[in-house]
Amino acid sequence: MMCPNCGGVNPESARYCGDCGHQLTPVDRLCPQCGAQGLAEDDRYCSSCGAPWDGPVARPGAALGHRTPPWVGTGRRVSYLSRPLWLVASLSVLTGGLYAPVWLGVTWAAMKRELRDDTMCPFWHALTFWVPVYAYFRYHAHYRTINELLERGGEAMRVRPGGAVVGLMIANALSGASASPGVVFAALWVAASTVVAATLVHGQSGLNAYQAATPGAPAAAPVSRWEWLLLLLGGLLTLGLIGSLVAAMI
Repeated sequence: MMCPNCGGVNPESARYCGDCGHQLTPVDRLCPQCGAQGLAEDDRYCSSCGAPWDGPVARPGAALGHRTPPWVGTGRRVSYLSRPLWLVASLSVLTGGLYAPVWLGVTWAAMKRELRDDTMCPFWHALTFWVPVYAYFRYHAHYRTINELLERGGEAMRVRPGGAVVGLMIANALSGASASPGVVFAALWVAASTVVAATLVHGQSGLNAYQAATPGAPAAAPVSRWEWLLLLLGGLLTLGLIGSLVAAMI
């Protein structure tokens, strides 16, 4: 018998789950698409989302180390764990890499919900991006956590925490050398932003792969208003920089 709480497998005669202690009932009739409960065996479609239904199924997410995905039964149909790679790259480049701590905070919060780990603090995790040296350790931890999710989801892909840290070091070195005025500053600024963008896209690729490999996962949320606003502000920042360079050269 499958435990409706944690997904653990128990003998048919068991009254309580041997993994989590949950009182066992007949197999949960859950919609594999939206997680709605209480479907009848003779139902052909889910009464909540209209998805086809072929009978009692195990709770989605049992393959994730017996962890039930946090969206099951909540009605949440979108997730910010998966984001378009073009969006992550554009926001990073257009903001000169300033989007990096935002991405760290948002994705850390999404992974916190996924792992159900209350010790993970997205706000302070994002702020560590500005702490010298310590930022590299937290950057490494971020990508290690992405790999943990990939492993739980049974996805073969892995990101490279060490490579991400090296990329951040290179970006910081380029930023430190960008004190030179004029065209040199612009070139180094663009190079540093591009390197940061490459590390973020690498990490986001892992999160997207995990989301795609998770059964019954909600769809990726569309580009939000705040993301469009950041794109606009980043574009204005870039145009301002170009204008200043042109004015200095005239």
